[in-house]
Amino acid sequence: MGSGCSIIPTTTDDDNTATMAILPTICHPTVPAFQLSATGAVDGQKRLMALMDMNGDLIIQGWALKQDRTIPGKSVFENTYTGERISWVPLQSASKERGMSFDIESPCVHYKWNTNTLQGLQMDVDEEGRVGVIDVDPNTCPWGVDSVQVKYQFVCMINGMAVKAQKNIEEFDNVVKKSYRTNGCLHVLFSTKNGSVYFPKYVERNQDADGIDSYSLYSSGDGLGSF
Repeated sequence: MGSGCSIIPTTTDDDNTATMAILPTICHPTVPAFQLSATGAVDGQKRLMALMDMNGDLIIQGWALKQDRTIPGKSVFENTYTGERISWVPLQSASKERGMSFDIESPCVHYKWNTNTLQGLQMDVDEEGRVGVIDVDPNTCPWGVDSVQVKYQFVCMINGMAVKAQKNIEEFDNVVKKSYRTNGCLHVLFSTKNGSVYFPKYVERNQDADGIDSYSLYSSGDGLGSF
């Protein structure tokens, strides 16, 4: 993903030792032309900065909101350890090892609906029973232009529950409506991988001593753009 670079310069600290590579922005994995809106970027940054633990430390660390080096006005999030840049809002802390951040390894998107349907999304079920987004209408989706990034992604979790294999889209619609009746809203996590299997395992590996992971705290709010 992203454009290549044969020679990667690095920034340096006061001791003139290499600290962070200057890297091109990684393209969105399913919608390469996706560009996070200015509002979506700022809202995402607010969400990251608002999540703190009992000691006042940031829960999601290592990401900073920046401007793309080649596209004027394009907002990106930079891994402050490695210099990697992504064009979507991160949901987990950055890794100090290049290529190992969860948000690069398996990008996810979290949105919240206050309706009993996923307005603006056209869904389908593949031969393995995975539910995916095949088209997005930003004019009817509550998230506007930023909603386009979920195109061709899987529905991973709804209100904290993994989405199991579905027989057809009608069965999935019933799952959505039942979850809405129970919770009064729809917190939905989309993943580039088969997230119903992958994401819960990742969360389990990255819980702190109290059993809390950064995504659970993030999703306890209203999701990206909802402030």
